[in-house]
Amino acid sequence: MKILSTILLVSSVMFSAVAYSSSEEDEVLSFYRFRSRPIDFIARATAVCCNLKNVDIDFSFTHLTDDDLDVIFNALVERKKEANRRHEEYGLHLLNLSGSSITEEGFLKFLRNLQHGKKEDEGSIIYPEVRETIIKIGLSLTEEFVEAMQKVAPSTFAGGIQILE
Repeated sequence: MKILSTILLVSSVMFSAVAYSSSEEDEVLSFYRFRSRPIDFIARATAVCCNLKNVDIDFSFTHLTDDDLDVIFNALVERKKEANRRHEEYGLHLLNLSGSSITEEGFLKFLRNLQHGKKEDEGSIIYPEVRETIIKIGLSLTEEFVEAMQKVAPSTFAGGIQILE
C-alpha cells in the first residue's frame, strides 16, 4: 500500500509544477523531462541539473546506459556546487532513470559515486544533494539487489534516498 501511494504521489508530481512556500514569498519549482536524447547530452544534463528550480528530472525517454550515469552524477555534483555558490538549497524530489538500459552493476557504481562524492582539485569532496530523493529505475528490486545497494551506499540510504522499481 505504501508503494502504491508513493507511485501515485510521484505520478501526480510528474505532470504538474510543484509549489514551494518559503517564509518570505512563494516560489514555483519545476519538473523537467528529456523527451529524447539530445546530441549535446552532457551539456544539457548539466544545465538542467544546475537549474536549482528543477526538482523533478525525468530521463526515462533517453535510453540511458551505464556510462550516462557518470554524466548524471557529474551533473548532480555541478548542481551542488551551484547551490553552494548561490547559498541556496533545492533538493531533488525525483530522478527518473527508468526506461533505460542501465545494469545493476552500473546503478551500483552510481550509488557508490553518490556515497563517496567527487574530489575537487583543492581537496574538498562534493556530495550531490540526494537526501529524500526518489530515484525511479527500470531494474527489479530483488532482495539481493536491495542489499547490495544498501551495502555500497549506507550513508546515502541513511539520508532518506528512496529507490523505486
